[in-house]
Amino acid sequence: MIYIMTKSKDNLKYKVKISKNLNKNINSDEVLGFLNKNLNEKFDFFISNIEKNKMLNKIIGFSNQTKEALLDKVEKLKNFNIDGKNEIFSGIDFPQDFLNKKSKEVLGKNFNIGDGVFVLSKKEIDLIKLNNNEVSLIKPFYTTNELEKYWGDKENKFWTIYTNSSFKNPNSLDNYPNIKNHLDKFQKIITSENKPYGLNRAREENNFLGEKIIVKRKSPNSPCFTYVNFDCFFNRTFMIIKSKRINLKYLTSLLNSKLIAFWLKYKGKMQGDIFQVDKEPLLNLPILKIDEESQKPFINLVDEILEAKQKVKDYKALLDEAIKNNNFDREIALKKELENLENICTTNEKTIDQMVYKLYDLTADEIKIVEGV
Repeated sequence: MIYIMTKSKDNLKYKVKISKNLNKNINSDEVLGFLNKNLNEKFDFFISNIEKNKMLNKIIGFSNQTKEALLDKVEKLKNFNIDGKNEIFSGIDFPQDFLNKKSKEVLGKNFNIGDGVFVLSKKEIDLIKLNNNEVSLIKPFYTTNELEKYWGDKENKFWTIYTNSSFKNPNSLDNYPNIKNHLDKFQKIITSENKPYGLNRAREENNFLGEKIIVKRKSPNSPCFTYVNFDCFFNRTFMIIKSKRINLKYLTSLLNSKLIAFWLKYKGKMQGDIFQVDKEPLLNLPILKIDEESQKPFINLVDEILEAKQKVKDYKALLDEAIKNNNFDREIALKKELENLENICTTNEKTIDQMVYKLYDLTADEIKIVEGV
């Protein structure tokens, strides 16, 4: 983005002329047309209103007056704030989860890029040969491969050595000899503030336990919010929402809706087409909390999505087995069932979108704006 600005004392409220290229693949002639403000479906030209007092300490987004009016309407219905101190948390800040190229060069030929340092595969865990005492420091670790929109796969592929700042003491792992031997091999490249054995920032363990919404910090095309009700540890790729003041399944349905995606696009943070959903956008979300009875239809749809996505995973494993065994009848039946399950997810998400539009009292024209029609 290029800003052309003029210094002025009269700046409490002013208009900004915006020229926006909507297509990355424009040719040189189209670039000239864009600079000359020639009308083209690949370009968007509009005026955005800036109100200094209204936007103070908030993310500044640029949108035309029609979209701005819709965003204001949605924001005025907000009646619930997520508590930034007690309900929003970050993932683990690792000194190094896996061995990278630079660190491998430091350690030498006996090490490989991708070797687990603080995050280990099951095979690596088995090689360490943990004793009963050491198992208490090993926690299930999750990545974007397991955490999808709405649903998280409980079956993790990695584990993390979860050591807090108390393991800054050089003798802190004396009762955990096998973990100590493992981490000692990497001491030359561990840069944690809590070295030799502590994670850089482990966060409070309770943040990762039980029911929560996991927020993917950077997500292309649309935001990604995952509901989980199991212990789940992860790195700073994700944020955490934990609250007892609102039903988290209901909140998950709101956050994954097209309306909230629209709001985040224009009132949140964007890096090109990538949604950056970190603490500040989460604090500003226009959440509308309704009574428990009215939440039930949203919660039921989320439950159906979660159940369907779990079955999709289970049935895909059965399908692979059927294909391997040349069981064609079984293969056809499973493919049909998988299609039905995918349709349940798609249909329910569309239904939730319509329910959210109704919740925020959007008109047919406003819905078209959100959906880009």
